[in-house]
Amino acid sequence: MKTVAVLDDDAIVRSLIKLGDDQAPAQEQIELADGAQVVPGEHRWDGSQFVAIAFVAVLDGGIYRGVERIDLADLQPDQVRVPEDCDLRPGAYAWDGKTFTPIKAADPLSDAPPPAVLPAIALGFIAIWKAGAVVLPEETLAWLDAYVVTIDFKGRLAVAGIARDYAQARGLK
Repeated sequence: MKTVAVLDDDAIVRSLIKLGDDQAPAQEQIELADGAQVVPGEHRWDGSQFVAIAFVAVLDGGIYRGVERIDLADLQPDQVRVPEDCDLRPGAYAWDGKTFTPIKAADPLSDAPPPAVLPAIALGFIAIWKAGAVVLPEETLAWLDAYVVTIDFKGRLAVAGIARDYAQARGLK
């Protein structure tokens, strides 16, 4: 029996298989010399010998940009080894010297006051109720009854008349 390395299109060893002594390796297979230490995914065939490889992060100012394959002999101390199938999204992570951390995206709304969501929802429900085209569920009406009498809703001058009309029609105070 002999061991052969199965190569991918980039000449990276993807697996090791055993062949009978009478079998010839296929074109994408290279026979290993006795005692050769070849690890799938960690070696490539350079045309004459197996070369240990590493996958390193491509960093631009500390920002992760992708993965690059290099010969292990060329690995520099400041390079960061990553798995070949690294699933980090390029541009979304930064290297802090120890680990990759997510980059917090700028949020243009983070400094803005929160939108008046509840009054908008209440006004929408009141419009639906007033049109009478759809019967609102009791749960919705119960929430609306409780909300339209709050200071938050009543304090908005633009909706005071609408709130008053709804509250009177529903018998609320």
